[in-house]
Amino acid sequence: MHTLTATIAVAVAAFVGTMIDNGVAFAAQLAITPRAKQGRATLGQLIGFVVLVAMSAAVGSVLSGFPVQWVGVLAVAPLALAVHAWRHRRDDAHVVARGAVTTGLVTIAFGGDNLAVWIPLFRAGGVARGVLVAGIFVLLDLVVITLARALARHPRVVAHSQRLAPAVSPFLYGALSIVILWQCQVL
Repeated sequence: MHTLTATIAVAVAAFVGTMIDNGVAFAAQLAITPRAKQGRATLGQLIGFVVLVAMSAAVGSVLSGFPVQWVGVLAVAPLALAVHAWRHRRDDAHVVARGAVTTGLVTIAFGGDNLAVWIPLFRAGGVARGVLVAGIFVLLDLVVITLARALARHPRVVAHSQRLAPAVSPFLYGALSIVILWQCQVL
């Protein structure tokens, strides 16, 4: 029982320590996403997250190192969004595409720190422990998604986000690219 409690505690700590940035980025992105596209963005978040867990488990299970710098290549996704948002910041009808693919790529790209923590976590345990950790991760990600969706539906949050998004989005996406490159040890 002690090992089960320790495994759960470590899994929760690893998730919280590595997913705060992803959760905040997802909530911010969802707040400026049209309601009709929020379901696709949510699916992208979940798929990107599952890819991170699967990559961590696969690499951890074969005991090989994973060059986290490769994930830094995905910083291109938010960088492209930054350039696009900057070019169209004054367009009244402009909306940056925030579907499943974009959100999934941003989630994966922002997961460099996740890989660095999760690979050794999956490597250290056996199959049963890995399945338990993955299950806890997915459950906690569903909680993060639920909280982000609730926040993104709050009228004040949406109103402020829509008003500020054209001016702030290029800088946020650009900063996100830099953070991804830094977390992946490319910079």
